[in-house]
Amino acid sequence: RMLSVAEEYEYMVAPMPDGMGMQPYEALKEIGQSPSYDADSARLLLATLGVFPVGSMVRLSTGEMGVVTDSGTLSERGQPQVLVVSDGSGHGASGRSVGLGEGGVTIVGTASAADIDLNVGHFLFA
Repeated sequence: RMLSVAEEYEYMVAPMPDGMGMQPYEALKEIGQSPSYDADSARLLLATLGVFPVGSMVRLSTGEMGVVTDSGTLSERGQPQVLVVSDGSGHGASGRSVGLGEGGVTIVGTASAADIDLNVGHFLFA
């Protein structure tokens, strides 16, 4: 049961035509709310990945864009960490790290790295 939920998540987030091309948080939300999936396995997947898995592109309440570098599921604080990659006007940023539990900064949306021509791996593995 756990493998089938994980495989379905992988299919949902894989780019088309091989998958559905969903954003990770949308796929996790659907899996968590659908009675089609084993509830315990769905909760375990969500607890493991976090709502915004590492590598997710997010829009912050400050207007900045960032890449999730720690989903918060394993950190002591339990809050996602985001590396800011662009300011509110779309220009490159200094790459400061923001803890979403600190200073009132929140995630207000997501974006596709492909839509803004960004190599997420560059920020995660540099």
